[in-house]
Amino acid sequence: MLKVLQEFVCHYLRNPNFRELYQKDQDQALLLRGANPLEKELIKKLNHTHLDRTALSLRNERYDKRRAEFEEFFHYLSKFTDIDIFFDTFVRLYPTGSVSRKEEMNRFVNFSKLFIKENNFPEILTELLDYCYRVTLISDTPRENREEAYRNKEQTINKDTIFKLLEPYEVVDYKYNLNLLVEEDLSVESILEITPSKTKFFIQKNYKMATSSIVLEIDDPEFFQSLSNQESLQTILSKGNSSEGETVDNIQYLLKENIAIIKA
Repeated sequence: MLKVLQEFVCHYLRNPNFRELYQKDQDQALLLRGANPLEKELIKKLNHTHLDRTALSLRNERYDKRRAEFEEFFHYLSKFTDIDIFFDTFVRLYPTGSVSRKEEMNRFVNFSKLFIKENNFPEILTELLDYCYRVTLISDTPRENREEAYRNKEQTINKDTIFKLLEPYEVVDYKYNLNLLVEEDLSVESILEITPSKTKFFIQKNYKMATSSIVLEIDDPEFFQSLSNQESLQTILSKGNSSEGETVDNIQYLLKENIAIIKA
C-alpha cells in the first residue's frame, strides 16, 4: 500500500502528463498506477492543492538549474519563442528530473537541438547551446593540477622555460563568432544577419574560482598549440608569429591568471 502511495505522489509531482490525466479522469489515472480500492480512497484524500504547489515548485527549481547552466542560450532563445512553453515541452518529454546533472544536461541539449531544427531557428543558437554545455561541464570538472599551481609562484622565465596549460581545458572550433552573442544583447534582426566566421575558443577550469570556467578567444592558434605541446619559450619564439616582447607579455598574463604554469 505504502509503495503505491509513494509512486503516485512521485508521478503526480514530476510528471505533468500524469497530473493532467488525474485531474481529468481520476479512475483512469489510478488504474494505470495499479491502485486497489483502499489505495484509491487514500489517494483521493490527499491534499492535492498542496501537491500542485509542490509540483510547480519542483518544475521551477528544475527550470532555474537549466537556465543557470545555459544562461546565454535561454536569453537568446527567448527572443524566438515562449521560453516557458519550450521548457514545459522538455519536461513533458523527460518528466523524471532526478538524474545526474550531466545526464539531464545531455537530455536538454538533445531536445534543444531538435527544437531549433524543427522551428528553423538560426544555426548559431545550436552553437551557443554547445558553448554553454561545454563551459558548464568544464566548471564542474575538478582541478587536475591544483598542487602544481600552488607551488608555481614567483618563478623566473628564461628561454629554456617550458610552460604547461592547467587542466582541464579544451579548444573548441565554432562556425560562428559567438562573442557577438555573449558580449552583446542582439536583436532578432541582428542575429539573423550574422554570417559564418570561424572562431576558436579556449575553455578552461578556473583555478581561482572553483565553480567557474575561463573562456578565451584564440587569435593565435599556433601559440596555444605550442603551449599545449609544452614547448620551451625559445621554441615558441623561433616560430616568429609575434615579437618577443608580445609573446612574453602574453605568457606572463597566462601565468598571472593561473591559466598556465611553469613546468617543473
